Amino acid sequence: MTLTLEWDDPYFSTGNGSAGTTSDLNIYLLIQNGNSYQIIAYSDDSNIGADPAEIFQVSRTGTAYVLITKTAGTNPRNIKFVGFRGLSWAVTPTDIVGIKASTIIGHHNATNTIAVGAASYDETPAYGVNPPSPEPYTSRGGTPIYRTTSGTLLQTPVVRQKPEIVAPDNANTSFFIAGYDYESDGNPNFSGTSAAAPHAAAVAGLMFQGNPGLTPSAIKTALINSCIDMDDPSTPFFDTGFDYATGNGLIRADAAVLSTLNPNCPTVTVSITRPTTFCEGDSVIFDANSASGYTFQWKRNNTDLPGQTQARLIAKESGLYSVAVTNLNCTLTSTATRVITRLGVPAPTTVSQTISQGTTIITGDGLQASSNCHPQQTATYAGPTIGYDNGNKNGADPTVTIAGINGNIALTRV
Repeated sequence: MTLTLEWDDPYFSTGNGSAGTTSDLNIYLLIQNGNSYQIIAYSDDSNIGADPAEIFQVSRTGTAYVLITKTAGTNPRNIKFVGFRGLSWAVTPTDIVGIKASTIIGHHNATNTIAVGAASYDETPAYGVNPPSPEPYTSRGGTPIYRTTSGTLLQTPVVRQKPEIVAPDNANTSFFIAGYDYESDGNPNFSGTSAAAPHAAAVAGLMFQGNPGLTPSAIKTALINSCIDMDDPSTPFFDTGFDYATGNGLIRADAAVLSTLNPNCPTVTVSITRPTTFCEGDSVIFDANSASGYTFQWKRNNTDLPGQTQARLIAKESGLYSVAVTNLNCTLTSTATRVITRLGVPAPTTVSQTISQGTTIITGDGLQASSNCHPQQTATYAGPTIGYDNGNKNGADPTVTIAGINGNIALTRV
């Protein structure tokens, strides 16, 4: 595993007159050994006048501690420590500021590059997974830029929208990586963003082959416009549009190439309002992006839905929904999204739970009721206080009536 430490001083290696860092920091990886700590790996380069960075590698499992020290020079304003694959923050206190922050650094975070996240090929719509799921190790964006290339401190840090796109990894190869056979088919697989980026580059190559006049900016725009929106799994709700985990989403080679071969091809994106799994009687809203001259035909299970020719569709039934968008002589179809409706059951008027012997129930105790179709809700026990003493009951047999519950009850806990 590779670990790096950086801080927001000027980099000498960028040239452009930069004088380099004015701080000298060291980083150590420690393990506990009885009442003391043992250094198992470290980096202690002399940094002043050079780059504000330390890097080292370690091969080990278990719990370790990070120690960062200053040997000489000024105090840095901000520091960043990154572990590349294999590092978990599971035992780290969650209230430490900056834990699990952005990890896209270096040239990946540069203005004129396209940073590429990774999604395993079998976690994409082609294999029934929609929206696609990012790999857990794909790097997060949001790393601020504090200085110009000449080392001048910016008045306001720049935060770039990185990564821009996601591409598939885990594809079969003829030789690499030896011993890693993801799907046990006898062929080695190549995983990681290092595998995803060449797939994105191959799509860019096809675009350039079909239209040699394309500029880098046009290729970037076409790749972004082809994306299937994805979700940042670290946030509580679906992140519509760009997010720092998956960028603009998973690229679609067909849409990207076609859009650059025919300038009339429409941009096809669909935003989703409300969950795609819901109770009978509810709905989900699909909105296709619209522009002058666009026409629409919504489909369910690849069959045209009569009369559904507007940019918005309200879906109430299970199925695979997509939209064909036409502009002049070009039609492109969105990736299908699966909708699941669940059969509702009548809500009970009263729910009673007999309490087993040995349990004390006190007025005001919280109760929980969960449902197939609605979020978990709470109710309150309002009966008398009932107690047991050495197996002898004090009072009437206790029952609980739950009031104030909306929706369909699937499970009640007391």
